[in-house]
Order: sequence, then C-alpha cells, then structure tokens
Amino acid sequence: MAFKMAARTLLHLGAELISSDAVALYELIKNAFDAGSMAGVTIGVAVRLPTWPGEWPRRLSNVEGDHSNKALSALKEEFLAALDATAPRSAECANAIRAARTARELCAVVEEANEIVISDTGHGMSKADLNDVYLTIGTRHRREQKENQRSSNRRNERPILGEKGLGRLSAMRLGQRVCVRTTKRGETHWNLLEIDWSRFSHDSDELLDEITVEPRTGKTKDDIGEQGTTITVSALNSRWTKSNVLEFAGNEAAKFNSPFDNEKR
Repeated sequence: MAFKMAARTLLHLGAELISSDAVALYELIKNAFDAGSMAGVTIGVAVRLPTWPGEWPRRLSNVEGDHSNKALSALKEEFLAALDATAPRSAECANAIRAARTARELCAVVEEANEIVISDTGHGMSKADLNDVYLTIGTRHRREQKENQRSSNRRNERPILGEKGLGRLSAMRLGQRVCVRTTKRGETHWNLLEIDWSRFSHDSDELLDEITVEPRTGKTKDDIGEQGTTITVSALNSRWTKSNVLEFAGNEAAKFNSPFDNEKR
C-alpha cells in the first residue's frame, strides 16, 4: 500500500497556502529571477472585461440551458457594452464575443478576457524540463542549484531565491487557467503546457494521478537563439485594478531592490 493523494491537495499547497495575490505574483517573479533572466521580468495585467470574480460565469450558467439565441444574444450585447475599449487587444476580444455561438464558447472567451502575463528571458525549459521539473511538486532542482553555487564558491553570483519547488503553484492562487510557453536556446520550437486548475478544486473527487497534464510542442521559433518563459494566467480569481498593480509595485516588487544601492533593478 502507498499514500494516495487527492487532486484537491494541490489547492492546499497553492491557492490556500499563498496568503495573497501579491505574494503569489512575487513568487512567480522569484522563479523568473532564478531562471537567470538578465533582461528582468515583465508583468502585464490586462482587464478587458471589468467584473467581480464569478459574476460573468454565473450569468452564463443561467443561459446555458436556454437553447433560444435570444438570451445568449442579450448577454453578448451586455458583455460588449462592459468591454473596456482602451484595454490592449479589446477589439480582438469583442470579435471573439460576437463569434461565440454557445454559452460554453462565450464562457471561454470571457475567462480569457482578463489575464496576468509574466515574461522573462531566462534559460527556459524543454519539454523534458516541464515533465521532470515543473510538473514535479517539491523538486530539489532549486536546492541543488544553491548547493552547487556554494560548493563551487560562486558567491558573487545572483542568489537563488526559491527552494521548495512550490512557487509554480502560485499561479493557482491568481486564476483557474495557466498557459506556460517556454523554450531553451538552441531549440527549434516553443514548448507549451496548459493547466486547468478547476479540476483540482474541492468539488473534485479525482486522485492526482488520474488527471493528465501533458506538455506539447508549440510553434516554430523565429530565432533559434531565443530563450525564456511566458506564463499567462486567465480566469482570474480576483478583481484587478490599477491601484492593485501600483500597490504591488510599491510593496512586493520593491523588495527586489536593495535600499543601499543607487541603481534600481
């Protein structure tokens, strides 16, 4: 006999263990720094459809069983009216709303309307790395990096910030969907990993090994020397505003700067 782990255990380690959205975002930035991103980390928060979490999905569920187009069309017009035209790619989002033919298709568009994107130019990950490192909870990967840094007396190098291997679960705190797009220098293609965190909710009775999460090969790279990782979190769990982002920049993000250095990261 061996221990069996319910899929919702990841919810305890990720969304419920991380104390706030700001801490979750901070953990993802730490991972980018540990990946050796010399150009820093870029964070984009796009809110094209201002809403409270769960409001639009609830409205959509009310019309899902209504096979008349009248209720769905009315809801689509309401979404189009609420869309922020000043947000990036809002026109693309509007076209997707108009093109949706069912409540399920419209729900998918709405879930992707608001997103948080964390990009870095670090060493990236291969498909094997996604399988053996990213999808391995509690990996010793960062710890081994720290030990190698100490043993080789490379103390002047940028310190490794992560260690427990749980930082990747921070995305679960931020939203229900995550897409990892990554590549290493010398690879010909991007590597993709998509995770639906809703399958790991308290409503699920599935065991962890019953849920298949597989990385796949993405598009061909324009430049074989390109490397890095972009993590896109959608179906956000919280409402993000400009004040939320400014508060994060002034508090958590500021921790990456030493108060004794004149030059800021």
